[in-house]
Amino acid sequence: FDLNKLLKTLLKTFAHRAEEKGLKLSYSLEGLEKAFVKSDRQWINQILINLLGNAVKFTHEGEIHLLVRKEQSKIQKNVYYFEVKDTGIGISKDEAGKIFSSFKQANTRVRKDYGGTGLGLSISSRLVSLLGGELELESEDGKGSSFFFSLHLQDASEDLIQPVNIVDYKLDAGRFLKVLVVEDNLMNQKYILTLLRKWNIQYEIADNGLVAVEKFKLNHYDMIFMDLSMPVMDGYEATRIIRSIDNKGIPIIALTASTFLSKKELALQSGMSDFLAKPFTPDDLSQMIRKHLLHIPQNDVTEPETNSIGQLNVVELESMYGADHEHALDMFETYRSIVEDELKVLIASVSDKDMEQSKRQAHKIKPMFSMVGLNALSKTCQDIERSAEENNVEIVEALSSQVERSVSDSMHLIDKEIARLRELTKAK
Repeated sequence: FDLNKLLKTLLKTFAHRAEEKGLKLSYSLEGLEKAFVKSDRQWINQILINLLGNAVKFTHEGEIHLLVRKEQSKIQKNVYYFEVKDTGIGISKDEAGKIFSSFKQANTRVRKDYGGTGLGLSISSRLVSLLGGELELESEDGKGSSFFFSLHLQDASEDLIQPVNIVDYKLDAGRFLKVLVVEDNLMNQKYILTLLRKWNIQYEIADNGLVAVEKFKLNHYDMIFMDLSMPVMDGYEATRIIRSIDNKGIPIIALTASTFLSKKELALQSGMSDFLAKPFTPDDLSQMIRKHLLHIPQNDVTEPETNSIGQLNVVELESMYGADHEHALDMFETYRSIVEDELKVLIASVSDKDMEQSKRQAHKIKPMFSMVGLNALSKTCQDIERSAEENNVEIVEALSSQVERSVSDSMHLIDKEIARLRELTKAK
């Protein structure tokens, strides 16, 4: 992927958030004129999202600086140095030693003043480690922080990174593709099926793993998109059964809103071919099809960034819908019609202190917020999942209350966008 492009897209997104707080966001990209590299783009993107997001969150005044430099070394080539530096609240020496531990935040005052659970640093540290580096910190309480790491990234050919053109997908002899979509969430179903129809891809839908297995026994499919968390039978068990029947290696793509690395590992162990994180863009879906059925290399698609509840994330919405206002309107109206009922399930589960059901429901509703540009709510649901996994009832209760308030506070934005989309569709 194009590292330079990824970084500039991140900076463009965070520039607005920094400006809202009166902060200066600066950057230095050294030696990156042509930085086409081989690595896990999603992991690097997520690390920088977490570091930049924390910098904005914990800085009242001053500057945030991103430095990415290709090191000039005769000993080891292709070493890239990443650093996010801010003039924020800083971290004391005592707290710095445990800041990368799961579910740790600097102290009670920070938790009270800023909210959140500080989970991004623990995840970022683990991702950097898996990429072969070490996330380090230099900080002084009250004087800002600097988070930095180095990675060895192999060169990639620019020729492999080409824009995606959406065309009819056909196999040999002109036969159109046929896929099975296994998904129980209505908004997710509508989103993916609309794209498949636009691309003339034939499809069938199954709302749980058991139905998927039965359909697979009776029909031929070229590919299966499999949600992981579903009632009756989950995606893991369904995939294991399908693999016991199928000896031709049909591509099975895991669909999940989870960022847990263990989920990806379990999906691959159960026999799935690849992993697509929800919410995904049309390009993400298109490239997954091309990669596994048309054998075209995947392109670089940068993940959209989180946003405040005061606005919808226009970068996210543009990446998902483009100029297809009818598709966007359908998704917004669907969200408006189901969000309150879905939220009631979450609140009831939390009230009953049922952490397993709370985790499942937070996972289920997480992608639908990003589909209407409410990425901050998706991130909060992600935090609920993690906290429920650790049986941290107090944090789950606090976060679910935050989601409930934010859904209510953002409803006027949803209604305004629905009205705008209706006018645009009428004008066509």
